Amino acid sequence: MSQHPPSPDRTLEDHHRAIARQRRSRSERGPARRTRATAGCAERSARPPPAPPAPAPSPASATGGSPAAAARPKAQVAAARSILIIIWHLLSNPEARFADLGYGYYQARTDTDRKIRNHIRQIQALGFEVTITKTT
Repeated sequence: MSQHPPSPDRTLEDHHRAIARQRRSRSERGPARRTRATAGCAERSARPPPAPPAPAPSPASATGGSPAAAARPKAQVAAARSILIIIWHLLSNPEARFADLGYGYYQARTDTDRKIRNHIRQIQALGFEVTITKTT
């Protein structure tokens, strides 16, 4: 590799940096790279093919049951993580207190009559009169 002397408008340090950059980039491209790539392909094609891998056991067979049984550990880890997050929040904030939502909290959230009442109230707040009849 021929190295040209630094040009008058560049410092010697800039010149050395440029040469180092050229050396790094030269090894990554060009005919030498193509030769290495084709030689590697030829070498791999000359070898006998590897034995096929053994079939991986299905998650159901690993747990000895159904696919739902295979998903059980994942659900258990997710539930444990949720509990750990709750504990961390309670321990990290001294003012935090655990408030149990109580029996039927989620049932009340999905209650159809409650949703109807809330929607009627919101529509009436906009100034509309609402009449609802149930379809059969």
